Amino acid sequence: MLIGGFAIEGRESRTILIRALGASLGQFGVPQPLADSTIEVVDKNGLTVATNDDWNGNAAASTYFNTNPNLRPGNATDAAAVLTLAPGVYTVIVRGKNGGSGTALAEVYAL
Repeated sequence: MLIGGFAIEGRESRTILIRALGASLGQFGVPQPLADSTIEVVDKNGLTVATNDDWNGNAAASTYFNTNPNLRPGNATDAAAVLTLAPGVYTVIVRGKNGGSGTALAEVYAL
């Protein structure tokens, strides 16, 4: 499991992209990449605000990657989500699907 945090500052909601790369890392020589990643985004109260398994299962991410293919994960089993979130602090939890393990990378982009 990989846990990362981020904050959205200011008074207005922001649209962000979260990627959890695992399987895509193999093409760069990363040993034992996570074969199938999942993400869970949790707010400061511990409430789950979003989840994703395969990036193409998130409609907003699929739409975003159609016009911005340079950020599209290289493998369909990598997780990604495009979300609009209110100001606050959030946690991203990356897990291997079905208890899988391996090396993963979590990224958060402000769009």
